Amino acid sequence: MINILLSTYNGERYLREQLDSLLKQTVNNYLICVRDDGSNDTTPAILKEYRRKYPDRILDLTDNKHRGYPDCFWSLLRDCPTADAYAFCDQDDVWSHEKLSHAQNLLGTVPASIPSLYIHDYQICNEKLEPYATYTIPQLDNLPSEQLLFYTYCAGFTMVMNHALRTIILNDNPEGRNLWHDEWTLWTIYFHGRILHDTSILAKYRRHEGAYTTNGTNTIGKIRWWLSSEVFGSVFREKCRRIAIFAKEDLAIPEQQRKTWLLLAGKNRTLSRYLRRLFYPHRLRPTMGGELALRIMFIIQ
Repeated sequence: MINILLSTYNGERYLREQLDSLLKQTVNNYLICVRDDGSNDTTPAILKEYRRKYPDRILDLTDNKHRGYPDCFWSLLRDCPTADAYAFCDQDDVWSHEKLSHAQNLLGTVPASIPSLYIHDYQICNEKLEPYATYTIPQLDNLPSEQLLFYTYCAGFTMVMNHALRTIILNDNPEGRNLWHDEWTLWTIYFHGRILHDTSILAKYRRHEGAYTTNGTNTIGKIRWWLSSEVFGSVFREKCRRIAIFAKEDLAIPEQQRKTWLLLAGKNRTLSRYLRRLFYPHRLRPTMGGELALRIMFIIQ
């Protein structure tokens, strides 16, 4: 059984397309576990309509709390029934009908006792779902762990984890601590198990102004987001806080890598550590523009 963990919030514009794609999966052993986070549009009515049509396929886990991101996903992971695998799902994308079949087949190549995370490539689309780019995830298990810190190589909607990985993550008690579900899951699997990369393009990722993670699709939009959210906002400080939490709490991290993570998170600041962080000798982001922006953040925060 695979549980699809669908979190919704004011998603009336695109939700039907996503639900339709989920309901056309070519495997039969899946359950859509949905939780609405307090929508004030027609999202609850749409979910009610689909539950009425597909009562054996959709499980409603909605309560009366507005948790916000990322706890909307952590609560789903915690409250859903036990399954063989669990797939994070956004409300505004569209999945290939073959996605869960691919995930099931690849996860099946690893013993269930070994924590495993399936990920796949995808198309980046505009709000009309017209593709304009393809994103190929690099071989993450070949990257030094510090390169996973300041760039999100793997989005949550591409992830399907097995039960062994779910157990480890829930034991971390991530809810209520602003621990982003995609980066925390990736950091955990890097040190605890197997990353299974499927190069098949199995989803259309919709970029639009209402998306939680939107920061613009052009250079000007990205610069504006960087200035408002990182330079003058709390995004970078929160990122460093999460890095430090993981480095301190996860006992599977080798000691030297733990020290590197804490250095890059800006912990225990001294002049020597400030300079070592600023002039860290290895690339931490995949593009020169991103690397320059990161080094600027090291200077000012």
